[in-house]
Amino acid sequence: MQVYYFFILLYFTILFTHQTEICEETKSEIVKLCQNIWHIDSEIMEALKLNNETLTSTQLLIKMSGYNSVLREVSKRARIHKTLVYKYCQTIVDLGLPRYFQVAVDDDFLQKCLNFTEEQKREIYNIRQIAVELWTDFHKTLGIQ
Repeated sequence: MQVYYFFILLYFTILFTHQTEICEETKSEIVKLCQNIWHIDSEIMEALKLNNETLTSTQLLIKMSGYNSVLREVSKRARIHKTLVYKYCQTIVDLGLPRYFQVAVDDDFLQKCLNFTEEQKREIYNIRQIAVELWTDFHKTLGIQ
């Protein structure tokens, strides 16, 4: 009988250790994703604020698409690990929408400062719309109004 209890105890110890490792790994992934969101958002915002001519319109679109990819990953994690994501993504949750949305980006700006073509202008608005949808989904998943 003691051997039976020993195996039960061993099983739960292994299970708990495995769960702890998963939680640490998941936590690290979530923290890294949040840092990526912050980093990419900051790069985009600085480029828009400074009218950075060294950043081409194509590079900006790539950064914005990358932002959406990272945000999509955070949303996936939020569906599975709601509490962890809420805890470790608090900073980006508090920011709400991407900060670069705060910079007025109109057609004149896109044409004059970054030399966007009409197709690229449509692309930037599509990418921004996707970001809004992803943020809305993210907030709904976490139960934030």
